[in-house]
Amino acid sequence: MGRITVAAALFLLSSTAFAETLRGPLAAELIVTPIESVSARGVGLEDIVLITIDGDARFMDAIDIELTSPPAVADHPGALTLSVVGPLSMETRADVASVVGEELLRQPLVRGGKTFYQVVLREDAGADALPAVTRVERVVSPQTFPLALTIIPRMKGQSEAVQSAQFTVTARPVIRDIGAIEIRYVHEDGSVFDPDAPLAPDFALTIDDEPVEVDSEYLVTPGLHRIRLRSERFQDQDVTVGVDRGRSVTVDVPLRLALATVHYSVPRNASVYVNGQLREGSSGDFTVPPGEHTIVVVMGDYTVTRRFRVEERQTYSVSVTLDIVIEEVK
Repeated sequence: MGRITVAAALFLLSSTAFAETLRGPLAAELIVTPIESVSARGVGLEDIVLITIDGDARFMDAIDIELTSPPAVADHPGALTLSVVGPLSMETRADVASVVGEELLRQPLVRGGKTFYQVVLREDAGADALPAVTRVERVVSPQTFPLALTIIPRMKGQSEAVQSAQFTVTARPVIRDIGAIEIRYVHEDGSVFDPDAPLAPDFALTIDDEPVEVDSEYLVTPGLHRIRLRSERFQDQDVTVGVDRGRSVTVDVPLRLALATVHYSVPRNASVYVNGQLREGSSGDFTVPPGEHTIVVVMGDYTVTRRFRVEERQTYSVSVTLDIVIEEVK
């Protein structure tokens, strides 16, 4: 339902040679989002309805306006006119709004029931008009909103049925066939990499196997998408995400330092501890992040401890051997 507006509002008026002035009660504000439509019922003659866009207008191609008129309109065709105005300069005093702006649409009402109108928001809009829809002649930028809508009599002395007529105004979005992926690149310490930072990232990104610039957001078609992060410094990441039409989804892509591989070999029955953790077997491989680590080999009463440093994606070998050396004594 529309939200009744009681507070005064003031909007800047852009200069235009086609200024139109509307005056009447401010009945409702219809707030249109990319995912839902809103209606105002019981709108009378000269009541003013505001149509406002909320949310991400990039997901919308147009706003459809549906006007439901009572049968009395058909009995007096052309006696009433629908007017849509914007951008606005608006002032409210004693619950009466005075609106000045550019007239975008003026359409005589000739029948009862539903009539349809469309306000296109983008030059490249793919919005298909409904049957018998009336389109505003020019593209109206989302920055122009809110628009003001009213129904005004074309002459004085209207019948009681016309004067008391009540209308329903419905505004609904025409959604673009896109969604958005917002990506947060999260380091192991919880900090987030800023794609707008002056330092170049140490990783590359593809979406559906297509290379893309490292950024915080991508507009994509609805459906499943595969995000791949490749780097010499960080571990490779593969993330699959589903994107809905007209919606944005946030994905956290971890930036974990790439691991080094260490192969170890020790005498049979020796115990191997890496950073305090026991390894199984007398030989094998383990991975560790870049930096300094400790390996301890325990052989009976003997203990050998070594500290070693590794770099990402490198391979290292650690071995401990026992040998008997026999030499001739002269």
